[in-house]
Amino acid sequence: MFPHNSEFKASPGNLKVMHHLVLYSASPETVDMLKYLDGLDNKEGYQCYGGALPDMLGDKKTREQFEQKYPNGVKQLLDNNFWLAQWAPGTFGYEFPKNTGVPIKKGSILIAQMHYYSGFAPGEKDSNGKMEFKLSKHVDKPALVIQVTNNDWFNKPEENEMTIASGEVKTLSVGTSLDEISNYITKNINLDKSKIKNLELHSVNLHMHAHGASGKTYLKPDNKDPQLLLSIPNWDLDWQRDFVFTQAKIFPVDTLKQNQLFVECTFKNYSDNTVYGGVGSDDEMCFNFSYVALDLE
Repeated sequence: MFPHNSEFKASPGNLKVMHHLVLYSASPETVDMLKYLDGLDNKEGYQCYGGALPDMLGDKKTREQFEQKYPNGVKQLLDNNFWLAQWAPGTFGYEFPKNTGVPIKKGSILIAQMHYYSGFAPGEKDSNGKMEFKLSKHVDKPALVIQVTNNDWFNKPEENEMTIASGEVKTLSVGTSLDEISNYITKNINLDKSKIKNLELHSVNLHMHAHGASGKTYLKPDNKDPQLLLSIPNWDLDWQRDFVFTQAKIFPVDTLKQNQLFVECTFKNYSDNTVYGGVGSDDEMCFNFSYVALDLE
């Protein structure tokens, strides 16, 4: 048995420069590998634009050097980390729903991905920031924060499906089945899927950047009308939050394949340049984040 994170709060030191925080949990078998990579440049931390892993692994020489020391290490790193929590402007922290929590194996390491507006706030520093956690020894329903997006929206410009020309208004959407979500959770927490009784959808959270205009999150059952979960008709980058349902949406395990969770984003590009999907402050994103728990037999 291992502890579960049941409450999270982040307090940035300088809101002028802070864009977002994503907190990842990496399993114990990856700790030595991550510490090795962290020490390669003799600097504190490492650059990680796209996720928990260092960008330096994109360099062929560095990657080969790493794989010589840790055979198949890149795959192990990719397979053994997950999104734990997040902060963005407008978010104040949250206590996870009763009897739920995100499992954290003993010996795991936490990776904080900090995205700063360094180019837009020259000379500003981030200090005195802090993160607070509440741990529970046991919860009845293990959970994870799930991201719904399209990975092709992060490709290089010539291969990117998220291309918004100057002056263009564009709407994009993507969905995933609740069955795929349950597969992701059981894989990351090493749980036997046959033990699932129900899937519980507890929250939604829309995320775009400065060219976002409006967006929504909805459920799409097979052969039925979509069920709207969240609508933001006037997107504001500085007002982001998790919208927690007063009552969780509960789906018996035999209905998971018939239900899909969708996110839809509309962008208006008022700039003189084409905007692409990506991880930079000038790029765009379309995400839904949901807290999803599993009710077990």
